[in-house]
Amino acid sequence: MLNKLPVFVVIFPGTNCEIETALAVEAVGLEARLFRWNENPKQLKKAGGIILPGGFSYQDRIRAGAVAAKEEIMESVSRLSEKGVPVLGICNGAQILLETGLVPGLKPGKIDLALGRNKMAGRSRYICRWIFMKVNHKNKSPFLNNIKRSDYFPLPIAHAEGKFTGKNKKTLKEIKDKELIAFRYGSNDVNEEDNNPNGSWENCSGLTNKNGNILAMMPHPERAIWFYQIPLNITRIMKNESKDIRKEDLSLLPGPGFNIMSGFKNF
Repeated sequence: MLNKLPVFVVIFPGTNCEIETALAVEAVGLEARLFRWNENPKQLKKAGGIILPGGFSYQDRIRAGAVAAKEEIMESVSRLSEKGVPVLGICNGAQILLETGLVPGLKPGKIDLALGRNKMAGRSRYICRWIFMKVNHKNKSPFLNNIKRSDYFPLPIAHAEGKFTGKNKKTLKEIKDKELIAFRYGSNDVNEEDNNPNGSWENCSGLTNKNGNILAMMPHPERAIWFYQIPLNITRIMKNESKDIRKEDLSLLPGPGFNIMSGFKNF
């Protein structure tokens, strides 16, 4: 089974989230291995999963993720994903996946969507903050199986180019019709700004391919593996919504990121 093999965390020049991502993999009971972009890509055949973590690969030159998407290793990631190996791209990793066309992957080798610069009324800049989001219960990706389908949950974002966007209306309709949106921004309990912090199409914060084994998401699950990592003002909102969260258990409870990272076990 794939979940008995290590999850490879790929490091590009400019990646800066590889350590916490590897620790998150280990926190959910899986083996993690750091893997440099210029190592022999044949070694990826030993991977039970692949993560492209956050950072600023190649200084975000041209566009975020555009240069890393052209590296030889991404050809190997593509071939393995076709065989069902799960692939998770977080923030810069999501940008790389869209630049390769692996997500949403409607037509092999074609870039269907882009991640543009954040753009909302009165602001267009790098954003680093906590947001609320909700899983799309119609998306059947195994990555989402461990997430409660009815709850909003918090994760941090930290990006300048996080706006899912596209000009082809037929492509956008196909993505919606196939239920490829995995996560949307939004919550009942926070102000309007949180409903869409970057102007993303359809409030999208995460997207899968049609087979569900590739997930590209802008928020950082590895930064919310444990409940105690969540800011107190956010935990107060969560405690008001859930009777299962008790103050004395905060140091022991897994956070929302735990449920996402543990999705690798479902393959």
